[in-house]
Amino acid sequence: MTTGLEGLAYPQWQPPGRYVQCTNEYLDYEIDWTGWLNTDSIITSQWTADQGLILSNESFTPHTASIWVSGGKAGYTYKVVNTITTVIGRISDKKLIFEIKSP
Repeated sequence: MTTGLEGLAYPQWQPPGRYVQCTNEYLDYEIDWTGWLNTDSIITSQWTADQGLILSNESFTPHTASIWVSGGKAGYTYKVVNTITTVIGRISDKKLIFEIKSP
């Protein structure tokens, strides 16, 4: 994985924040919030997705948030949003876009 714009981790063959995933894949994604947080830390992390995409195994550290993604219908595009709250009370979100294709 490579850290790209806005601290998003992404496979080197895909641009940051936009992913192509097959209907049969079950893959993990991580957002690195370090640059935005500076000396602050994450205390909560929540993931949401458009209906049809399956999210599981949410986790976070003081500087990253991770999620596993599967499902979706080939030919459709889905939005996934990670919303964090920090120690000093900041709330922010980052959006990931998933284009789903047939295997």
